Amino acid sequence: MNVDKLVEIYYMVDEFLIKFMPYMEKKLLTEPTRKPTRTCSLNLSEIMTILIAFHLIGFRNFKMYYIHLEQFHSSEFRTLVSYNRFISLVKRTLVPMYFFTHSLSKTITGCYFMDSTAIKVCKVQRACSNKVFSRP
Repeated sequence: MNVDKLVEIYYMVDEFLIKFMPYMEKKLLTEPTRKPTRTCSLNLSEIMTILIAFHLIGFRNFKMYYIHLEQFHSSEFRTLVSYNRFISLVKRTLVPMYFFTHSLSKTITGCYFMDSTAIKVCKVQRACSNKVFSRP
C-alpha cells in the first residue's frame, strides 16, 4: 500500500475521531473505582488506520501484515509497539471503529462485524458426553 493511501485513511479517521470522541466521552458511564488506562505511543487514529489498511491491502493473517508494517512502513508509524501490545490495544477501537464504518455507509446494508475466533469449550474426546445443551 502506498504512503498516500495510508495518509488518506489516517486523515479520514482522525477527522472523524476529532468530532466523535467528545460525544463518546460524554456518553460513557463513569465508575468510581475505575483504574487509569495505560498510555500508548500510538494514538487511536493510528491504530484504526493500521486495522483498516490491513483489510484493504489483502494480507491473509494479521501477524504477517504487522511484521510487514514494521519492516516497510516504520517511517510512517514511528512509534510502533510490539505485536502483542498492539493486539491488546485493538479493543480500544471497537466502538469508534463501528461508528466510523457506519458513518461511511450511505444506506443500511445489514452487514455487521463478527468475530469468528473458535472458542474451546471442552476436549474433543468429551464433546459427545457434554451435558450443557441437550441434543434433540
